[in-house]
Amino acid sequence: PGSPPRVESLLLVAGGKGSGVTALGAWAAAAAVDREMADFVKLVTAADIMSGDSAARVGALTDVFSEARAMRRSILVLDDVDDLVSGDSAAGTSAAMLATLHAQLRQPFPDEPTSGGDDRPASGSRAEASRQSPRSLLVIGTTSSPQAACSFLSRLFENIQVAPLVEDETAAAFVLSSSSLPLAPATV
Repeated sequence: PGSPPRVESLLLVAGGKGSGVTALGAWAAAAAVDREMADFVKLVTAADIMSGDSAARVGALTDVFSEARAMRRSILVLDDVDDLVSGDSAAGTSAAMLATLHAQLRQPFPDEPTSGGDDRPASGSRAEASRQSPRSLLVIGTTSSPQAACSFLSRLFENIQVAPLVEDETAAAFVLSSSSLPLAPATV
């Protein structure tokens, strides 16, 4: 058999708040759904993860990844990922959150579930095609902090794409088409 499914990761970096990097990440996820490249998409913000103590934050991040891994083809957009891993260290990060994100980006998928019932969709259906497609998880991190991207985030994400000011869909398609991941529409 081939190699097991793995997580692909892309960090979108822009210079400063209001540069459109959050919109770019959300647009990429929506484009993947429109092109039937994903069945599950979730936008995760710091507000979704940051409540509670360190153990609660680690648990919330782990739960988000578990939810995505349970689906066949998933995309997680981690908005302002530098805020998600912020903490009290001298570098302004949480060692526990960095370790958890690192582990989640490298954790293999669970074994394939076995189907034993008659609940399978009819041959040729979209659901069947999705079930037969390879498992995948794409994690898109966004940050408006080039400093964070150059330091700790560059060690976590496989691909880094610097985004210019993104003002419309055409600009977003251009940025994504230059990444190594197939996210941009076929026509720009």
